[in-house]
Amino acid sequence: MNIRSTSKSALFLMELMIAILFFSVAGAVSIQLFVNSHLLSESTVNTNQSILHSQTIAEAFTGTNADILELQKILQASPIGESSLELYFDQDWKACNEAIARFTATVSLRNESGLSYADIVFSDNTGLVLYQLTISHYLQKTS
Repeated sequence: MNIRSTSKSALFLMELMIAILFFSVAGAVSIQLFVNSHLLSESTVNTNQSILHSQTIAEAFTGTNADILELQKILQASPIGESSLELYFDQDWKACNEAIARFTATVSLRNESGLSYADIVFSDNTGLVLYQLTISHYLQKTS
């Protein structure tokens, strides 16, 4: 009788180990799915915020008739060269200084054949480009 009780115990232990293995694998897959969905959600929020801020910059660009000094004043941006500005945002997408910035918007202005262009590039602190937009504005000639 000892042989049968031992074999029943071994069968039960084997079944229990298989069940634990199955739940461990299912748990690991579930955790990986939750982590990936969190990262995707965070990426989507950052992309949406960069699009919204790009629209604000584009409206300011057209509203100022591509005047870089007025644009700098409205956006409270830092100049980097004669025709470029930088704006800094923290992790909550609020304007901040460069020291604590997580996201950076670079606005580069150029003029070509009567049109003024603004290249807006949003990137994070690792250099990954989140969003970029090029807009143009026709400058009317006043005579």
